[in-house]
Amino acid sequence: AASLSMDDNEISGGAYGIRLMHFGVGTFSMQRNQINGSTTAPVFISLPNLGTDIFAGINANQISTTALCSDITLDGSPKIDMTLSGGRYISGSNLTVPLNKKLTLENSAVLRMKSSSNLIIYGDLILSGTQQSPVAVVSIYHASYGGSGVVYSSASWGLFVKSSGRVVGDWGEISGNCASANGAGGFSGFVGIVQEGDIQLSHIRFDALHSTLTSVSTQCVA
Repeated sequence: AASLSMDDNEISGGAYGIRLMHFGVGTFSMQRNQINGSTTAPVFISLPNLGTDIFAGINANQISTTALCSDITLDGSPKIDMTLSGGRYISGSNLTVPLNKKLTLENSAVLRMKSSSNLIIYGDLILSGTQQSPVAVVSIYHASYGGSGVVYSSASWGLFVKSSGRVVGDWGEISGNCASANGAGGFSGFVGIVQEGDIQLSHIRFDALHSTLTSVSTQCVA
């Protein structure tokens, strides 16, 4: 058990501003940092090596970067329950929620999925938004959530809900690219959903125009 505080720093240059590869059980704080000029990711967090849900301790950081986005990059898959509360996060690769584990989005949190990446649910994905603070899981190119709005045919991502998995949501959005191609009105970049487990959604904007749903069971309740 240990505590780690990275607060009130100015960090400039380099591929990564803050790169967290391991953290065990303890208190974590990363607040009020100024991160400038990172070329790969301003904040990079390896999920498999976390023994504590650290995200409540990440607040009020200011980021100016030449990287693809100013979000917190999540790499790999967690082994513990995690809650993303507020802010924007980007999945750097396939993200798997293990059996009997939960990934929760709340308080306007946005999870942006890279092209051809997959969100694979063996446990629970909980979209815990409110009318005032909705949450979202969207393509990295979605213009409403910090994306460029540029449409690429490879901008699709996948949501796989396994037979043991469950997606429960209230007040949020699940969508693909949702952007016009050069103003011409054409669309591409889909979210493909393969459903074996339960999907229970309320007040969720599901971008059906830019999505495909393959249901391989009869358990869908919403």
